[in-house]
This record gives sequence, structure tokens and C-alpha cells, in this order.
Amino acid sequence: MFKEVKLYSEANLSSLKWPKSYAGSLVKEYFAKMMEEDSTRFVLNGASQLFLLRIGDNILPVTVNETEYSNSYVTSMYSFLSYAKEEMKRNSNRAINLFMTPIINGVSFWFKRSSINKIVSVNNYLLSTNIYCSLSQQDIEQIHFFLLKRFPHHSILFRSLNKKTEGMNMGKLQELSYHLLTSRSIYFFDPMRKLDQKQRWNIGQDLNLFNQEGISEVSHEEFKLEDVPRIKQLYDQLYLEKYSYYNPQFSERFFEEALKSKGVILHGIKYQKKLVAVVGYFKIGGVMTTPIVGYDASLPQSQGLYRMTIAHGIKVAKEEQCLFHLSSGVGHFKRKRGALQEIESMAIYVKHLPLRRRMPWNFFKIILNKISKRVLIKYKL
Repeated sequence: MFKEVKLYSEANLSSLKWPKSYAGSLVKEYFAKMMEEDSTRFVLNGASQLFLLRIGDNILPVTVNETEYSNSYVTSMYSFLSYAKEEMKRNSNRAINLFMTPIINGVSFWFKRSSINKIVSVNNYLLSTNIYCSLSQQDIEQIHFFLLKRFPHHSILFRSLNKKTEGMNMGKLQELSYHLLTSRSIYFFDPMRKLDQKQRWNIGQDLNLFNQEGISEVSHEEFKLEDVPRIKQLYDQLYLEKYSYYNPQFSERFFEEALKSKGVILHGIKYQKKLVAVVGYFKIGGVMTTPIVGYDASLPQSQGLYRMTIAHGIKVAKEEQCLFHLSSGVGHFKRKRGALQEIESMAIYVKHLPLRRRMPWNFFKIILNKISKRVLIKYKL
């Protein structure tokens, strides 16, 4: 059945009639608010033009970029090179830096000349993990041709795709001549799946950590606006300081709005009355994920703060009977709690662009599909 497709910017956002099913959702309470105020007030390295695309009763966030080379990887393909440079500074020895730096600089120049960041990203919340609403294959086709006509000089990208939740639509995108590029290894915890004794024991031990002396929990409703700087500090310690500054850099404004609107539900852990860990989740349909995780890295690992944040997510998934998207990283830890590995991909359409614009994506296809994917599967990363 053919559905009308419409695109809304900040200028005509007031004319958008929200379906009742979207009341209080992440789209309305987070993304639309960013459209009104500017994306960088919420995600410091997320400069983009923001749109909402409506097809039938589904509303998808869409980001449009031109250059923005200092952005997070959630909007910038160029940042994969910036991330590599950052990792070299942190971990590599001098000889490797001397060898790799001119190579990366050369590729960086090539990517800029090829307008690698001139891209339209579909269903992009400016978060590390995006969850899709229920889209049919015909919806995917209509969205594709609509955006192709509206943005004829941009690449078109669908991020956060995996065969477990988006398998049929991945096939449809391939029919439309999209290239599937391996992005990362992710994990799912299914509360309906039967776990073995060891996996149940591990989860039980994680939950027992909440019984430690001095530990207390903070529900979303119990947080105060005065807690926002500390929440941001805990997130920054993990995602930015430990991993990469090319992860989304959320501002205090982001966390203020999360507390007010419940676009992202926050849960905190206190030790001796001080906030030491936080986890934030959102759910679309029957899938939930936690783009916000942070904890006090100065406390000993034996305190089990990370274990408690994951245990809380598993508890919520069981209570709400939803699939828990555990994102990437620490695969061994997640498998020991019954999570199963999936390979996440992004789908890119560049067939309408000149050869010089298509070439970098062929480079990505070789590196990500031929090398990265094999490593992720072989070593269960």
C-alpha cells in the first residue's frame, strides 16, 4: 500500500501531526527538541541539519551533513580516520606513528576531496545505537526514492542494521543497490531464551552486587537537575576519556531534557550516598538499548559498577519482555550472561554519484567486509 512521505524541518515542524503512539517517545521528546534548539546544544560533536520524515504513522529522524569533519562517527564517516589517529596517539609506539601518519593523512585528504561526509542518514538519533520502528519493505523503497529525489547529490545511509531485527529490510536495501558495510559486533539478550545454569548464576551474582553495604539505587523520578553535571561526568569518563572523543559528546542540556521528558530513562547507583554509576535506556517497539552508561573509574573494579548497570538492563528487559540490544564491546562478558553475537552493518547508496564520490565507499567495503568482519567473527569481539 502506497503511503505519503513528508519531510519536516524546524521551519514547518509545528505542522506535524503526531500519531498518538508517539506521545512521550524518543523522537518527539528528544530529536524534535534538538530540531528546535540546534543539535550541538545536545550533542556537542553532532552538528547536522535535522529533519523528521513521516511515512504513514511512522516518524523517522533524518540527519543531513556536508562536511563537519570534527563530528562524532554518528554523522561523520571521516571520523573513522580521526578515531584511528586518536588511537595511534594513545596506544602506538613512535615507529608505528611515523609509518602510519602519512598514510592516514593521505587517505584523509582523499576522503575530503571525495565529499565523504556529504550524506543523508536515515533513522539517525545521534546516538551510538539506533532502533528502527516497524517498517515494511515497501516503506523502505518509498523512503529511498523520496530521499534520492530530495537530496540528489548526497549519499544515503541507513545505520544500525542487523539480521536479527532488520534482516528483511537489509535484503530490500540490497535489492535497491545499497552496499552493506560491516560496522561492528553487537550483542542481544533475549529474555525469552532459555539460559544455562552458569549464565543464570552470573546474572544472579551481578544482581547480588546491589546488596553491598553502602549501595543504593536512584530511579529516574528521584534524580534532580543538580545531578546533571555528575551524570555527564560519569558518561564522559567511560565513553570519551576511556574510549574515544569521537563517541557522541552529550551536553548537560541533553541530560536535563532526558530527566524532564523521559525520552531516555535514567537509573543511577550510589555508593555511600554519592552517585557512582548511571545507565540510560530507551525502547522502540519490542527492542531496548542503553546509549548512556557511565561509572566512576576511580573505584575498584571489584565494586562491580559496570556489572550492575548491565544487570539493571537485563532486569528491565525481563520485566518488559523486550529484546535487549547490548551494543558493542566486552563480548566475553556479555556471552557469559546469555547474550548472542550479531554483526551490525550500515547500508550506503552511492549509485547516483560520480565515480570520485563512489571510490571511498569501495575502499570501506574492502576494509570493513573483507578484513574487519572476519576479525569480529573469528575472535568474537
